[in-house]
Amino acid sequence: MIPVRPNDARESAPVVIVGGGVIGVCCAFALARRGTPVLVLERDEIGGAASFGNAGTVSPGHAPINAPGRWRELVRSMIDPLSPLYISPRVTPGLARWLWAFARHCNAAHVEHCRDVMAPFARPSPDLHDEIAADGPPGLGYRADGYVEVFRTSAGREMATHEADYARRLGFSPRALDARELAALEPSMTDSVLGGYQHDEGRTMDPFRFVEHVADLAERHGAVVRVGVEVDEVLIRQGRAVGVRTATGERIEAATVVLATGAYSPDLYRRLGCPLPIQPAKGYHVDLGGAEGAAPDVGHPCLLVERAVFCTPLPDRLRLAGTLEFSGLNHDLRRPRLEQLTRSAADYLSGINGAPVTSEWCGLRPCTPDGLPAVGPLPGSEGVFAATGHAMLGLTFGPATGEALADLILTGRSDSLAGLDPARFR
Repeated sequence: MIPVRPNDARESAPVVIVGGGVIGVCCAFALARRGTPVLVLERDEIGGAASFGNAGTVSPGHAPINAPGRWRELVRSMIDPLSPLYISPRVTPGLARWLWAFARHCNAAHVEHCRDVMAPFARPSPDLHDEIAADGPPGLGYRADGYVEVFRTSAGREMATHEADYARRLGFSPRALDARELAALEPSMTDSVLGGYQHDEGRTMDPFRFVEHVADLAERHGAVVRVGVEVDEVLIRQGRAVGVRTATGERIEAATVVLATGAYSPDLYRRLGCPLPIQPAKGYHVDLGGAEGAAPDVGHPCLLVERAVFCTPLPDRLRLAGTLEFSGLNHDLRRPRLEQLTRSAADYLSGINGAPVTSEWCGLRPCTPDGLPAVGPLPGSEGVFAATGHAMLGLTFGPATGEALADLILTGRSDSLAGLDPARFR
């Protein structure tokens, strides 16, 4: 990790955090409870982007998307618009460069590297989430009983076994379940399900309520949150951050700036001379039940391996979430891809068909080509820090990211950030 000058919490200028999603609010909370003045600037509403509608699953034993051969899946997906992992046939030059770099990282050695790098984040994640949720609101729907990965085919069994092996090497203890054991755990499973793995380290919750709760905790410790404020520029003087300028021309003084802008990161980084290869990857959700009627009777969170769909029981509804779609920076909701969530779930779980739909959503996750987040100081811009690129694991690693970045900002070092340096892409 590149050494940085520690931030003095007694300085009058606050740490400005740009972005009020799960990463931004977790950074704010970690800094604020250490006594640091913090100002969060969010262009829309807190938790209103990718944090709003994701699966709500904490999965610290989950392997990165750079599985061996995964690039072939991406290429094949161009002719299958319903593939869980999908690339639009219209490939831009930026996406082409990203895909080339992604393909180079789709190998077993790199997956092991990712495991070693993310281990300091993965192992404490369940306890960090338990601590944050301890006094959470009732609507949070927090559960600490894990989730189960289930499969219907021999290929699915192989994928689930690989995932379980990866989790074991991180120190977790997934348990294999046969069809009979699965039916006892989750009676809604159809007869087509062959088996699965129980991951006790998993946690589930309403992700939007979680972000709201963490923002509230940060405010209780003195952080200030402003919404409807878009940051256009990080102000640099003699190589060091002195503040930010908003879209309305307002200048806000800051000795330290954290960029937690997710899929909307590239422009700010490019202006600072440190472009990050972030690609937006679209995910979808469908909520069944809620105010319009009873939710399907699914009692245990589960991941449907072959279709990469998470089924998360939330208060009064069941959320079906998944897909990874590379189609640019847009929020176009492709209905066939949305509807395949429900069709896929019906193959594994009874009671899905005919359940009332109460929410349909899509959002953008920030993905790097090597499957690892970019967290740490930006080269050439002292006092500016990146916190982005968590792909589908932003909720999982949000609290651990906040703790590690707070340590780095306040002490000048954080051993857990080795391997996540944003400068690795230069």
